Amino acid sequence: MQWKQEMIKGYNSYFIARDKSRGLKKLATLKSEKSHRCVTVFSTMPGIMLYTGDYLSGNHAPLSGVSLEAHYFPDTPNQPSFPRGIFAEENNWRETIVYRIQY
Repeated sequence: MQWKQEMIKGYNSYFIARDKSRGLKKLATLKSEKSHRCVTVFSTMPGIMLYTGDYLSGNHAPLSGVSLEAHYFPDTPNQPSFPRGIFAEENNWRETIVYRIQY
């Protein structure tokens, strides 16, 4: 079987936080050069997914939006060396995500 190579133009990427602590830490900041509006994401999660909407459809054209999703590493349940989350043996957890928006 031959696989079709995808031509992604935007981002669909996970970024690991530099700060490895379990505390609240800054994961990302997006700032508009035009309006100077800014959103900063803080979380206790180990990283953040950046998605720029390559596959948006319907009322939303591809690449017309952006998503910042703080969460555990992709494929965490299948990777014993990754930080544990909701799949930990004790199955009790608490995480925090804070979005700071400046106009």
